[in-house]
Amino acid sequence: MTNGLARSYFRMRTANLWSTDKVISSSTFRIKNSWSWSCTAKPVELWRTAAIGSSTTWNNRPTRREKMDTVNDAKGWSSSCPAGNLAFDVTKGAKDAAANEWNTITLELAASNESDVYGWKRFDAKTASLSTTYNTRPKVPSGLDTYPVSTNNEYGCGDKAPYKYIGNTDFYLRAKVTDSDNGSVKAVFHLWPTGHRDDSLIIDKTVSVSSGTVASLKVSKALLAQHAATAGGNFSWKVKADDGSLSSDWNPTLGAPGCRFVFDADRASTPPTITSALFPDGSDGWPVTTGSVRQKGTFALGAAGVSDIVAYDWWTDTDTTRRNVKNSSAGGSASIDFTPTVAGANQMYVQSLDPAGNRSDTAVYLFYAKGVAKPDTAGDLNGDGNADLWAIDGSDTLHRYYGAGDGTVTDATSTASNSTWPAAQITHRGDWTGDGYEDLVALRPAAGTDPARLWMHPNNGFGFACTNCAGGVVRQELKVYDQANNHWSSGAKQILAVGDLDGGLDTDGDGVEDVPGHPDLMVNDGKFIWLYYGAPDNYLDSYRDPVLLAGPDDPISYEGTPIKDVTLAAPGDFTGDGVDDLVVRYEPADTTGLYVFHGNINEWGEYDTSLSERTVLSWDWGIGAKPLITAAPDADNNGVFDMWATTPGSGRLRYYADFTAQGPTDPVTASDSFAGYRSIG
Repeated sequence: MTNGLARSYFRMRTANLWSTDKVISSSTFRIKNSWSWSCTAKPVELWRTAAIGSSTTWNNRPTRREKMDTVNDAKGWSSSCPAGNLAFDVTKGAKDAAANEWNTITLELAASNESDVYGWKRFDAKTASLSTTYNTRPKVPSGLDTYPVSTNNEYGCGDKAPYKYIGNTDFYLRAKVTDSDNGSVKAVFHLWPTGHRDDSLIIDKTVSVSSGTVASLKVSKALLAQHAATAGGNFSWKVKADDGSLSSDWNPTLGAPGCRFVFDADRASTPPTITSALFPDGSDGWPVTTGSVRQKGTFALGAAGVSDIVAYDWWTDTDTTRRNVKNSSAGGSASIDFTPTVAGANQMYVQSLDPAGNRSDTAVYLFYAKGVAKPDTAGDLNGDGNADLWAIDGSDTLHRYYGAGDGTVTDATSTASNSTWPAAQITHRGDWTGDGYEDLVALRPAAGTDPARLWMHPNNGFGFACTNCAGGVVRQELKVYDQANNHWSSGAKQILAVGDLDGGLDTDGDGVEDVPGHPDLMVNDGKFIWLYYGAPDNYLDSYRDPVLLAGPDDPISYEGTPIKDVTLAAPGDFTGDGVDDLVVRYEPADTTGLYVFHGNINEWGEYDTSLSERTVLSWDWGIGAKPLITAAPDADNNGVFDMWATTPGSGRLRYYADFTAQGPTDPVTASDSFAGYRSIG
């Protein structure tokens, strides 16, 4: 305002900086200076203050805590100094927020000289952003083992008995090391005679590899022979990851027993051989050419010159089921087929057997699989390009139904989980783990004094929803930093995965995406409908508070239908305007309408819908006529929105294709296997 006085206050989210695995190096507050009184640079200050609230007024301004930075600039007066961002150093404020676990920090913009009219500036509030640079501590190494003879047992790397033997051979220590910041990471290996780490450490070496790959360190039989007498041939080892600044914990953890094996120089070592043309040996790193996930590879198993071998047992780190294959003649080879589902490092284990059932040492074969070329399409669970669905039957068993590309679905030959799903709600749309597969989100009901909890179950690439799968693939809880943002702990009417509605974030206004997009989630708590923006740390308020989409004061109701009596579905971009839309079904028998609400992105970059912008799709979609519904969203791959719905009093799932403002085509039977099912998604 001319000859006026103003200060601006901003409450910025900092809860996502709390992680003890993040060490902040810098933090910047940016905001667009849209107008100044001239192109003459004038200073503007940024202060950290006490919190703002409903009682904040000019006469009750928040107390200043400390000055963050001063910027001397002017933008927006003319083409000589066009509008643009001002950047303030708030590193100390970000570090304090992380150390003290503040949900937010409040920042004040004020002219250094509030009596100088040329110091007055106008700012575009919606461009305000806080971007923080940090180094992430490397993850604790995983997949510890020895090669070519594996010394792992049923408990892991051998830190618990029974301990495995290594015969008179050189071998390698191995571990997968990963840094969330990618780049190169070091594996630090320690090996010592068991019980003598402090006085007889015989290996302290570092191996550098690319993040996410397996580091290998050679151990010679001659070195072990020199120290075998110290602990009766027993040796222990550990490994940690280091990025040059930060280190992970040791694995096994500091103070715990190390991985352990017994070295016997008088014992012959003849593990079987393993080769594959499609998935070649990865001992020297990621091969130039290798196969992909979901691609079946043939592996040849050989007897390594042992003449009486008649069979082989084999398993992998991602599928621990032991399988047996017989060779055609004693001492001969055999072949097996295996389809990897995990991108990156994979390990296959093989033992050879003689006619008496005696087992060889365990051979371990490291190979790498490329990830999917592009993320699976919406609704697809197994990578065939067709929309599929998950469903829970009356016995609380989770099923995976594969789509045929024509709207029909078929139950897979095995269930989609080894767990039971009593009273759980399920939904899926989007890849929460970054592997290109669509994952399952489930709301587990409250039990006793425990609240309802929201979980993400990784898809193994073929629709198996992992709770605790081999290879460390486990479910992840979806949480909030601020418990006031938890609108499901007391249960919810519905959860709905909707994919990535807002895309990635451009934190510095340069038109380039700085933070990749992530799937989002809606929660209907029975009174309000909330939109949560997903984040890689699985905290649903990491970047933003949830957005209120509908409630008593901002309804989506039809003729007074309350929020508790609507069902939502995710159709994708029905209107073709580049923004995903939202389907709303009114459940009561006297309404029964099915509408699509046109999605839009408001000036604050938030997704929104409006009663004034919706299209009726069909009638007779009440809960009595169609108990369970879900969006395919495109089951026949023709680019037009489709839905599935169950039929009351029968096991029939119907397919409704090609919705327009005139409704869908006539329904067809998708399956007759849904009797007693209580959830689909």
